[in-house]
This record gives sequence, structure tokens and C-alpha cells, in this order.
Amino acid sequence: MGKGECNNLLKRMITIAGMTGVLLTGMSNLVPQQAQAQQVESQQGEAYTWPHQVSTKQQTDPFTNNRPTQSANLTTGSATGLQIANYAKQFIGIPYVHGGRSPQTGFDCSGFTSYVYKHFGISISTGPIGQLKQGYQVSKSDMQPGDIVFFHSGSRSGYHEGIYIGNNQMIHAPAPGRGVQITDLSSSWCQSHFAQVRRYF
Repeated sequence: MGKGECNNLLKRMITIAGMTGVLLTGMSNLVPQQAQAQQVESQQGEAYTWPHQVSTKQQTDPFTNNRPTQSANLTTGSATGLQIANYAKQFIGIPYVHGGRSPQTGFDCSGFTSYVYKHFGISISTGPIGQLKQGYQVSKSDMQPGDIVFFHSGSRSGYHEGIYIGNNQMIHAPAPGRGVQITDLSSSWCQSHFAQVRRYF
């Protein structure tokens, strides 16, 4: 069998664990089509939270043992920002629901922030990608209560988010199986996945 025939045969035979390989040089450079599809989806999508959505039973909650024992003492920030932060607290415990946008249906992370902002007449997108195109970015050192904090969630265009309430804490809808809660931004997950802070008021 000639070299050309061998290569053609290899092209037809390389199917490993659901991944169709493309023979580029020799037998290397296999590109999983499934992985490509997931990447394209994440680039085009908008309603993203973070990796909890894959399997809540087998993943460790990054917020475990990071729940503050006291509510934030709001002493700085604009009046609107303080009002946003305080208003958001009444929804603590509302369950996480993917695509949820109200206390009646439950919240996902961006549905929660958009619902709270709407109460104050501030219209923002219900998805993180849209929200990142609105408002304006502020530095982490200039965060004020009411600002929205964004985190990378593992995929190229996937983000998680929460409302900053002061004292280095945020309130957010974290993941399936968990309700709206307050989390300290000094947690290892928050520090390693921090993306940016945006202001909309």
C-alpha cells in the first residue's frame, strides 16, 4: 500500500471517543469537533453563568466557607448605589434557575442583576455579554455599592456576575442548587476569575 493510500485510510479510521481527527502532519494535530462546537457556542451565546451548570453533584462549590456572618455595613458610595445594594438583599435565598428573571421564577446571575436595576428605572440587558456593552468600566479599587462585578466562568465568552454591596462583598445568584447569597470577594475563586467592574448609574 502506498503512502497516499495509507493516509487516506488513516483519515477514514481516526475516530476516537467521539472525536473525528483531521490528519494534518503524520498522525498528530487531532481537532475534536465537539470541542470546536462548544467553543463556537460560547462565543455566540449570552446567558452564561459559570461552570456549576455542567454538574452540580460532582463539582465543589467555590463559595463554601466564604459566606460572611454579618451583613455589609454600607458607608460609602452614591445614594443610588447604596439603594441598589440594600434592595438586592431582600432576595437572599431565592433559588437559582437558569434563565430566571424574577423572584417568582428564580434568578440566574444576570437575571438577578437586571431585575434589581429595573426597580430603580435602570434598564440593562438580561445577559452578561449585553451588560458588558453598557455602562462604563471602573477600576476594582474604585468599586462602589451597586456596581456589577464580572468574572470569567471558564468559556471564552462566559461570565458570572454579582452586585457589589461594600466591604469587599457581593450579592449574586451563584449556581443551581443554591439561592441568592452574599459572598466575600477575597475568596480564591473570585480572585482568580475576576474580569472587570462596570457602573450603570
